[in-house]
Amino acid sequence: MGKGAGHVSDDDTLVVLRKLAISLPSLYLSFYAVALVALLAAFSGEIDDHTTAWADMPFVHEPEKFGEASRLAACALASQLAVWVVVGPLLLYYVVDSTRKCWDYAATFAFVHFVLTCAMTQAFPTNYRWWLVTMLGGLWTSSVGEFATYRLKDMRDIELDH
Repeated sequence: MGKGAGHVSDDDTLVVLRKLAISLPSLYLSFYAVALVALLAAFSGEIDDHTTAWADMPFVHEPEKFGEASRLAACALASQLAVWVVVGPLLLYYVVDSTRKCWDYAATFAFVHFVLTCAMTQAFPTNYRWWLVTMLGGLWTSSVGEFATYRLKDMRDIELDH
């Protein structure tokens, strides 16, 4: 049997593009929302002195701004980690809605994040913390999203009406 005239698959290009058009902006909007909260918490009493912190926060990897004890580095990494750990799996569960596609979308999220980071910094990311958070976050997003989709959607009881 062939595909019906009205049947749309998860593999169709328009379906993939629609899901990416929903999930990628959602991922970055949530990143900036979490980053704003992190910056406000880190610089709560000194926000007037650090008005440029928002512009530098997510993409600049200069050692003097993102040193070991830098609050900007902590904000950037905490924001990225929170989005990978919480928002990524939720997007896979609600938007992608396919166990077998979770890895593909999580890898796409990580690749797009890499490309945007390179474009914004005009350099290759050399900070090991960035790579660690991005790779582990992508793996976590894929694994948790796949597990949640499989256990909570694919394994639901099937109602039989006789």
